[in-house]
Amino acid sequence: MNLAGLAVAVLVHTTAAGDALTEPVAVEWFAVQATHEDRDRGVMQFGDGLDAVRHSIEKFVEKKRLDLDTFARIAHKKTDASPNTETKLGINSRYTAFVMPLTRDDRGRVRLTFRIEETSERDGKKTTRDALNTTSSVAEDSPLLVGGLKLESGHLIGALLVGK
Repeated sequence: MNLAGLAVAVLVHTTAAGDALTEPVAVEWFAVQATHEDRDRGVMQFGDGLDAVRHSIEKFVEKKRLDLDTFARIAHKKTDASPNTETKLGINSRYTAFVMPLTRDDRGRVRLTFRIEETSERDGKKTTRDALNTTSSVAEDSPLLVGGLKLESGHLIGALLVGK
């Protein structure tokens, strides 16, 4: 490959990855307890403070065909997340969420890493592990939704919104 070909390859790779972030990204995190309370088919009950993510959670539950009908907010945080630095979002004593913004593409989507750390105790010794770890691009009008982790009662659904 000649030097001109190498320059084009680097340019395409840089553009596809997005522009490095120089300013913090506004994030809003919702941790939601989702349970099955045997409501009438198709009826979902949402607790206070979930209006911003209600529609997205409804679509997520329907698309995944999850047998869940009752949703309660267990944690919420609005903050600015610094580029290339993990920001702790919180969930409960067992799970902790972290987000790290990486880049923003030409369509405004933020590429970020998101993980949920699980703490457990055995024989009096606490251990932590990543229960979920992903890298994703998130648009301002469409939250990153994660699910699948069990709570004492029900399941965890997380919704992460990003702003400018």
